[in-house]
Amino acid sequence: MELVFRILINAFIVIMLFFMLYWDREPTNPVKKYWMPKLQPVFLWLGLIHTWKMFAPDPPLVNVWPKIKIYLKNGEFIIWEPTRYSELNAYEKIRYKKFHKFYYEVARAKTSFHIKIDFIYYLLEQHQLKDKCEKLEVYRVFVSIPPIGSSSKETPAINQQLIYTHNI
Repeated sequence: MELVFRILINAFIVIMLFFMLYWDREPTNPVKKYWMPKLQPVFLWLGLIHTWKMFAPDPPLVNVWPKIKIYLKNGEFIIWEPTRYSELNAYEKIRYKKFHKFYYEVARAKTSFHIKIDFIYYLLEQHQLKDKCEKLEVYRVFVSIPPIGSSSKETPAINQQLIYTHNI
């Protein structure tokens, strides 16, 4: 009897992990499209799905991300931007959610310059440009989020604003 309970508990854990990993996928993902509708009633019945039933008091109006322009001593420059979410694989998407808030903080104009400097030196070390660089510029790149239900087919303009310059 104990073996049956262990098998049931382990099966439940596997199904729960499967559900958590695929719940936040794109609607076109085959697992999300075909398997999630079959599993959702069970999880609703068990009370394991959280739903927001209140209005979000301050919904975001723009998507924001940092863009770093690295000027090299030889006169060239390199532009760094985070990889688009749609271009990442499943593992990278999980990691991206971890860094998303940090990217937002780096791109905020009012964030402490210490965060920007730490991120700049992290990038220089990652790309081995510490000795080749003379100046960096941090830009706040943003695009308006269209209202829910808008039928506008045109792509919103991508804007950028220089928010910090660092000379090495």
